This record gives sequence, structure tokens and C-alpha cells, in this order.
Amino acid sequence: MQVNVETLSSVKKKINFEIPADRVATEIDKVYGEIQKRASLPGFRKGKVPKSLIEKNYQQQMEEDVVKNLFNDTYFKYLQEQNISPVTYPDVDADSLVRGEPFKYSATVEIFPQVVVKHYEKLELKKEQFVLDEEAVEKRLQQMRESMAQLKPLDEERPAVSGDTVIIDFIGYLNGEPFEHGAGADHSLELGSGSFIPGFEEQIAA
Repeated sequence: MQVNVETLSSVKKKINFEIPADRVATEIDKVYGEIQKRASLPGFRKGKVPKSLIEKNYQQQMEEDVVKNLFNDTYFKYLQEQNISPVTYPDVDADSLVRGEPFKYSATVEIFPQVVVKHYEKLELKKEQFVLDEEAVEKRLQQMRESMAQLKPLDEERPAVSGDTVIIDFIGYLNGEPFEHGAGADHSLELGSGSFIPGFEEQIAA
């Protein structure tokens, strides 16, 4: 196999492949054999279709499979051998596939740019020292505990106190009249959370 590379820019290369005719022929025979095993045409049992009819009826599929196989066997292997890291899938341009002739295709691909770091010898760096904030750690742990806490009914009756969660029905009034969106049913309220108007939660806990 012959390969040559054209450098189109600092981040783009065009890789040209020429695969020998004998390898192309071997791959064509291989693919036709695979198709023959699963092909089914009227008048023939599966796997028993003559090769001449396989070549007549499945040429397009053969070409697609052969080109795909040759590409996978050569392109990715070359990238690995040459340590080329493409950014995207290549733009592929291929010649027609003809038995007895070499198969040629090109793959234009973008690569990562080479970054050369200069003039860093006199730079000064300051390493930050980690300082443990016990208060912040405890605050975060408390948040985690609260987020995973589960409510359970009281074992015995007693007045509600701050920290309890109660289920309430309520209606809000303005000038003696209920106001819009001021009512609720089966509302879960944690006493002491300050989520209602001042004085509301204290009256429930009283």
C-alpha cells in the first residue's frame, strides 16, 4: 500500500491511499462470499445462489462493503502508526472500485494544532495552600442531612414546636375577604422556616 500526505494547513492534512489490485480482488471475493452465505433469490435456497447471480444482483452492496472494509483497515491503522489525532471524521473522496486495478482514496482531516510554549522559564508561580473551613464543611453536611431526612409521625400527641413539619389547610383574608391564591390544602410547612408571613408559624406552634 502506498500512502502520501499533503499538508493543507497547520491543522489540516490530506492523506492519499493507494491499495494494490491484488488486495482489492481478495476483498471483493471475501465480500461476495459473505453475501452468498446469506443471500436468498427466487428458486434458490439460502446460501445456494450461484456466484454469477450474486455478482449480478449484489454488485452495489459488494462495492459499499469492500470500500468500507478497505477504509477501516487502512485509514485507522495509518493514524495509529503515525500518531495522528484527528479532530473530526474525515472528508473522504474515493475512486471507483474496479477488480484488477488499485483502489485509490483520499481522506482530508483536521488535526489538533501543535502548540509550542515559549518564554516561560522566568515565570513565577504561587501555590495556593488549602485551608480547611470547618464551618463551611459542617454547613454542607447539615444541608445533606436535611435533604436526605425522612418525616415520620410523632409517637405521642404534643403541641407542635419549631422544627416540626405540619400539614395544614389555610385561607388568607384581606380586609375581611379571602384573596386570590391565598388558600391551600394539605400544605406541608416546617415550623421555624420563615416561609410564611411573620407571626404565622408562631401561632401554629403555640
